[in-house]
Amino acid sequence: MELILAELMKGNQDVVKYFQEAKKIWKEILPENLSDTDLVARRMDDAELKEFELKCGGNQLGKEIMGISLVALFELDIEGFGKDEEKTKLMVEALNKTSLQVEIFSAAKSTLRLFERNYYLRIGGWPFNINK
Repeated sequence: MELILAELMKGNQDVVKYFQEAKKIWKEILPENLSDTDLVARRMDDAELKEFELKCGGNQLGKEIMGISLVALFELDIEGFGKDEEKTKLMVEALNKTSLQVEIFSAAKSTLRLFERNYYLRIGGWPFNINK
């Protein structure tokens, strides 16, 4: 989240565009029904990190936006997703089954914390309490 804040403080107006792109990418990746968390995890793993990096500000910023935007889709009332705690839980369960890079997990963790969600993310098999 630091990189995004730094870019915003520098006046980088492209950050808004990056989040719009991330939303589009996630809408293409995520299935309508999140209850099959194995399928959701496979789709997340198959997600082209390169696509986030190319369309969302580069390597580090792209990873951060990838993690933050994933959580924001379910925690904010945004076009077709809506604020839905059950979907957030399913998304976290699926995220725990992925092999996404640690920077993406870290960004998702920070965002879950922002929304005061007490879920666990297992990064590399190790559980991380969101509230710590």
